[in-house]
Amino acid sequence: MFFQQISIVGPTAAIILTVVCYAVVLSVYRLFLHPLAKFPGPKLAALTKWYEFYFDLVKGYGGQFAWEIQRMHEIYADRPGPIVRINPFELHVQDPDWFDTLYAGNPTRRDKYPPAASMAGAPLGTFGTVEHDVHRKRRAANSHLLSTRAISDAQPLILDQVRILSDQFERYLSTKEIIDLRVTFLAFTTDTITRYALGEMKNLQENKTLAVDWSATIRAVARITPLMKQFPWMMTVALYIPINILRFFMPELFRLVQYHAEMRAFAERFLSQQQASQEKPKTHETSSNMALFQCISDSNLPAHEKSAKRLAHEAVVVISAAAEITSRALSITMFYILSEPQVLRRLRDEIDVAMPDYSVLPSAKSLEELPYLVATVKEALRISAIITSRMPLMAHTELVYKNWKIPAMASPAFFLL
Repeated sequence: MFFQQISIVGPTAAIILTVVCYAVVLSVYRLFLHPLAKFPGPKLAALTKWYEFYFDLVKGYGGQFAWEIQRMHEIYADRPGPIVRINPFELHVQDPDWFDTLYAGNPTRRDKYPPAASMAGAPLGTFGTVEHDVHRKRRAANSHLLSTRAISDAQPLILDQVRILSDQFERYLSTKEIIDLRVTFLAFTTDTITRYALGEMKNLQENKTLAVDWSATIRAVARITPLMKQFPWMMTVALYIPINILRFFMPELFRLVQYHAEMRAFAERFLSQQQASQEKPKTHETSSNMALFQCISDSNLPAHEKSAKRLAHEAVVVISAAAEITSRALSITMFYILSEPQVLRRLRDEIDVAMPDYSVLPSAKSLEELPYLVATVKEALRISAIITSRMPLMAHTELVYKNWKIPAMASPAFFLL
């Protein structure tokens, strides 16, 4: 009996002792020996990423770490320079004069901080790419999609969606129904970008139930990104969990998995079409059935960069980001215009001159010649594009901020509050 207890307790004690020793050694390293140990900041934040986890996923409604970083800067404001260590691997600099140093263009090289790149669960997309050189090549492959000429060629498509949106507002006006601008504009931007990039609309503008459900999906993606950042492997694991179990226990992750599957289906359909028409000449025209995938297919990227999974990951981010960011800008713009009668009056007076017949939509070029409208759009973009999530990058060489030397491949970040 005694020897049986020894045989059980022995391995258990060894495992516990190993874990404790590892935790102690790791703590000593992070607090005293790590290259970032000299930087000011809370010791608990320097010790573990569970500190960030608490503020982003537990406290209040989550997403509170940005405000905790602000509090850190206030606490350590007496130290040399507004720089703090916010977790074991990241620094945060609150100085707009340093923005161009961190986010410098070519020929400087900046890798993306891996946990930040994994937030969308799409590591093969341009947004999820860590390495600087790979990111540059993937971004170049998509550049034609958003070129001035491509957008100009897509005007008929965009105007069709604008007419549907206008009809929606007319119906709301006649029924006196309250409009949820977030859902309405998201339906408009999603139908537009999916028709343009994937050659097929979700028809959200004509189906309110689908529009509300899609809005819930986009919100779910936004809410789950802090979790994906803390646990980058979660998306991979989720793909192997039975869908009904995932829907019941983690509905937000279920929506993200469902969205990934939808984009994967688009990518596989495109590749099937490509295989069936290999003998036909390729074209760079944006009127291609699936312009996003066609841009990548026509690029100089190697074959492994054109797989279904890679195309799907690109679509996941492009569709959700383009739809959500644009709809948010439209919603905020509409709110401020309606809350300022003098702005609304002046804007309508200018548009009435350029557009005497509201049934005939003007071209984008003619609208760009309206100074007050252009100023309104620029101001709307300014106030709606505030970044409340940091964008950490890693420099391949040492960076200098005032008296601080930031080691190469550390992860300094910056955001606006």
